[in-house]
Amino acid sequence: MAESTRNKKHIDRASETDILIKVAQTASSALDLRKILDTISFIVARSLEKDICCICIFKPENKIICVQASGTMDQDAINVFCLIDRDATIESIFRNLQPVVISDLRDMPELRAAFCSEANEMMSIAAVPVVRDSVAIGILMVQTRDTCEYEQNEIDLLTIISHNISSAIQNAELYRNVKSQLDELRVIHEIGQAVTSILNIDELFPYICREVSNVFNVTGCILRLIEGDSLKVKASYGLLDSIYQEMDLGKGIAGQVALTGKPLLIDDLSVMSEDQIDPGVDATTAVCVPLTISGNKIGTIALYDKKDEWGVTTFTEEDLNSLITFASASSIAIENARLYNIEIEREKEVTQTKDYLKSLIDYSADAIITTDIAGNITSWNKGAENIYGFTEDEVKGTFLPMIPAFLLEEEKIFMDKIRQKETLRNMETIRQTKNGRLIEVSLTLSPIVDSSGNVSGISGISRDISEKKMVEKELIRKNQELSRLFFINSVVRSTLELDKLLQMVLTVVTMGDGLGFNRAILFLVDKSENQLKGKMGVGPASPEEAKNIWLSMEGKSLGAIIEEIEKGPVSMDTHLDRLSHSLMIGLDGDDILCRCVNEKRPFNIPNAKMEPSVSPYIIQMLGADSFGIVPLISRDKVIGLIWVDNLFTGRPIKDEDLQFLMGFSSHIASAIENARLFENVSLARSELKNIFESISDMVYFTDHEQTIKRVNQAVVNKIGRPEYEIVGRKCYEIFHGKDHPWEACPHHKSLETKRSHIGEIEDPHLGGTFVVSNSPIMDSAGNFVGTVHISRDITELRNLRERVTHSERMAALGELAARVAHEIRNPLISIGGFARRLEKKLSGDIQEYARIIVNEVSRLENILKEILGFVKTARINKCSVDVNELMNDIADFVTPQMDEKNNTIVRELYKEPITAVIDPDKMKDAILNIFTNACQATDCGTLTVRTWQQNNEAVIELVDTGQGIREDDLKNIFNPFFTTKAQGTGLGLAVAHKIIQEHNGKIKVESEWGGGTSFKIYLPVETS
Repeated sequence: MAESTRNKKHIDRASETDILIKVAQTASSALDLRKILDTISFIVARSLEKDICCICIFKPENKIICVQASGTMDQDAINVFCLIDRDATIESIFRNLQPVVISDLRDMPELRAAFCSEANEMMSIAAVPVVRDSVAIGILMVQTRDTCEYEQNEIDLLTIISHNISSAIQNAELYRNVKSQLDELRVIHEIGQAVTSILNIDELFPYICREVSNVFNVTGCILRLIEGDSLKVKASYGLLDSIYQEMDLGKGIAGQVALTGKPLLIDDLSVMSEDQIDPGVDATTAVCVPLTISGNKIGTIALYDKKDEWGVTTFTEEDLNSLITFASASSIAIENARLYNIEIEREKEVTQTKDYLKSLIDYSADAIITTDIAGNITSWNKGAENIYGFTEDEVKGTFLPMIPAFLLEEEKIFMDKIRQKETLRNMETIRQTKNGRLIEVSLTLSPIVDSSGNVSGISGISRDISEKKMVEKELIRKNQELSRLFFINSVVRSTLELDKLLQMVLTVVTMGDGLGFNRAILFLVDKSENQLKGKMGVGPASPEEAKNIWLSMEGKSLGAIIEEIEKGPVSMDTHLDRLSHSLMIGLDGDDILCRCVNEKRPFNIPNAKMEPSVSPYIIQMLGADSFGIVPLISRDKVIGLIWVDNLFTGRPIKDEDLQFLMGFSSHIASAIENARLFENVSLARSELKNIFESISDMVYFTDHEQTIKRVNQAVVNKIGRPEYEIVGRKCYEIFHGKDHPWEACPHHKSLETKRSHIGEIEDPHLGGTFVVSNSPIMDSAGNFVGTVHISRDITELRNLRERVTHSERMAALGELAARVAHEIRNPLISIGGFARRLEKKLSGDIQEYARIIVNEVSRLENILKEILGFVKTARINKCSVDVNELMNDIADFVTPQMDEKNNTIVRELYKEPITAVIDPDKMKDAILNIFTNACQATDCGTLTVRTWQQNNEAVIELVDTGQGIREDDLKNIFNPFFTTKAQGTGLGLAVAHKIIQEHNGKIKVESEWGGGTSFKIYLPVETS
């Protein structure tokens, strides 16, 4: 039994030795790390007869790469997966570098949950840390589906194997680092070669991206260059075509690096915001460095998602430093390629420029000639052959053959200047062609300088300008004519006074600075009489007068003479002007002047006596043997003609002179028509203005925004302000005293309907009643542009109408009241007398009844007295009265009555005496009636008495703070017998109104229910 146990242990040791040998051979093999770990995990699982063997490698960012083999499957079924140790739970278990052995994982569910899902079925685990430099870099663990008691020799064996795994990982990293460094050196060397070998920049960009991606084993690479304020992709490798081709500086990783010049290394792009990530790039990790030349940023190179055996991993600081080295070499290569491309473009430009210049010289219409410094021809283009007639073979090597003999000395002077490096530009000179013809040319001579700065030849460019000179002379002549025509046109349009205009026109025709004729007569067509009538003539009547006129004109310009005419009065009392007024020719004949009008064309008559259509009457009257006539045409209608002659100088009149005058005549005709129209318009305007100003009604115009544009004198008089203070203001502001449109004004209806409206308004601002008529003003297109207003003051008419109506009503009421009072008075006296007797004789209740009858009869007698007082016409005794004293007396009289109701009288009397011619007793009665009503309507209030003078009226205002008058009652308060009081007769205010009217005064009332009442009495003041 003991022997069997020893053999088993020996076999176990032999098995352990075999396992260790296999693991050691695998760890030291040339296989890559992935295959080494696959093989070791399979050997351990199969040899130790465990369900699972798993080798876990700790990676950055709490990531664990797991290689898992099953003891029941072959090596091809090895599983590789990744665990995320978010809370570093697994790593912390092995931080003390001690093995972990759990026979039953159900006792430690947190450890069971820490491993992959396949391990959740396992019931036991034995795990040892893989250690390097006293730091756990991974785990070697075996697991079983059943609970298991692990022996110490198994733990020791796993520990030894973990050392082999650590060595294998270290060897793999060393191999990878060495390989990476070799690759970096190779690429740096190749990029250095690319600096001199790859000069095509379009090939260099993809080459750099491809090589850098291979060295760093990344998913993709992007090379961007700065252009203006943005980064543009120049090449990429390994990424999708969806990457953005352009991005702003400062945006994304590359944008930040390009802006700041500082490299960036990002381990996890998912935690960054969208505007911090390079747009269009789908990656997890990134590193980006700037491309710089001589300290200037030119772009960026960025790598995305570095890969190792296990997939995407993070970039290291070594990766960043290496990429900076690559970027430096790449920047130099890019700059060299760019400079090379610039040189290539320059060479192309030089070649193109040479070809262009050669073509330009060969096909130029100008003569382009080069000579040596002695003047011998070295080149002669086609243009020179065409201009001078010599071929290149005929002149090459000879002295300039096209220089005339008389200009040889001048040419030598030119050549001396050229030898001094002076350039002679655009000289106009003479040259000679092969056939001896002299031509005018424009010549430019310039030195040809060699590389050492010495003048080695002369370049000459000449252009035939003979035809140009002829055209210039003709243009100068035309320009002079046009300038004169422009001046003449401005002259005839400088005034709208017909007589001044005609004087200017004829002065221009006869002045030397103008058209220069000796005499000129202007005829106008009179349609009403079908005649051509002389209107004005300018010119001398004799040679002596002509001489005197010409002498007086010396030193005077045409402009100065025209200015004298424009500023001075029209004075044309000359012989020719008087003669012209007597010239009248019927338009029905065949006279030459009639033909000019009817045929609408000029006539040049060199010999009047030999021309049958020239009337002897004209020859006799004007004494001219030759003359010219041109029609004045305006709007295709002849309005007259101009006669011109050179009677005293005898200079022939050329057709060109008449053609020029004809061109001038159209301007004359339109100016005359305008002057005629202006006269008619001025006359009509003056008539309209007189009519407008003489209208007694107020007339004014407003635009569509109710701004006053024009007013007549009646408006100025009514408003009492000058016209300039009214025009430009709003109509509602001037006429109604408001800062917004007044709804009662009929103008609103015209604005809304664009139709005429008439309305009667009571305007408190102007203090009267007006009939207002509004009519819209439309422009030629039918658009509403404003309104014309006519306002008639009917205040007096209305007052007169009201007075007549009131008088008729009062007369009827008076007649009725008189009859009723007369019929009632006698029976009422009898009743009163008997009632008083009964009152004295009776006693008790019957006596009281008799007293009531007596009191009521007394009240009825007082009413009859008031009625008879109202209807009876009393004599008015007027005298001069100080209104202020009258109001003081009345106020003193009613003060006790006011005190009974706790009312206060406030006196605000005018500081100066106001004298009115009135009956003081009757006026006192009228005002007392108003006072009484105010006192009865007010309790514990105030009655304010004001006086002032307004124009020729004394104004008395009585204002109380009582209950006011209802709006419906205001129109009836002055009607007899209208009252709102239980015991009132309704005659108090009617009597007051009657008395004020009898004094040629007026009374106005303003009241608001619950807000008091104001009475204003207007009385005429005494005038001196």
